[in-house]
Amino acid sequence: MAEGQVNSDCNINRLFARASEVDGALLYGVMASTSRTPSCVSGFEGLSCGFDRQLLGLSCVEVYPIIYVGDAARARDRNYLQRIGITHVLNAALGVGVGMVDINASYYQGLGLNFLSLPIIDHPLFELTPYFQTAVDFVSGGFESGGKVLVYCLRGKSRSISLAVAYLMIKVGMPAPMALRICCSKVEANINLGFLSEIATLHNCLRAMVPQLD
Repeated sequence: MAEGQVNSDCNINRLFARASEVDGALLYGVMASTSRTPSCVSGFEGLSCGFDRQLLGLSCVEVYPIIYVGDAARARDRNYLQRIGITHVLNAALGVGVGMVDINASYYQGLGLNFLSLPIIDHPLFELTPYFQTAVDFVSGGFESGGKVLVYCLRGKSRSISLAVAYLMIKVGMPAPMALRICCSKVEANINLGFLSEIATLHNCLRAMVPQLD
């Protein structure tokens, strides 16, 4: 299998049979038009919704059962991760410098967490596709073991959400607009157009794998 290629045994369901082709511009419209449903920060459910997330300076939201999207601040809080039961941690921004998060596996030593790091740069020209399957397999491992997975980047608005969307498409069988809308309804998203275009290409690839219904 070539690098970045989607496994042919992914769980594509009948939703793709009725899906239309999409492009990055269409997905940008989905992202921009999706209203967020107020929700509490995971681990702080006793507080009122919406306002308290900003007051606490926290970003960690369960966008789909067992999949949490967050920022670097939450990823650095090891006590918090244990408190909400995180078992798998994916750093989607490994690196040093502006926009990157220099957290590796040694940071979580002794906590019994599974860790994966991907050196993704939040830039429209960066090729995200080669990392889709690796990220999806990691999240799947968390699901299959009954765990909880935190996918994070610097601010939790682009790289982490893109990978969560890819998981929902490849493993759950959701077309890109549906997967994106689910994530964007839970957390503020600001995915760059390059990444959205690659998500659109993934959608069109998965759509081509199933017979289309009239």
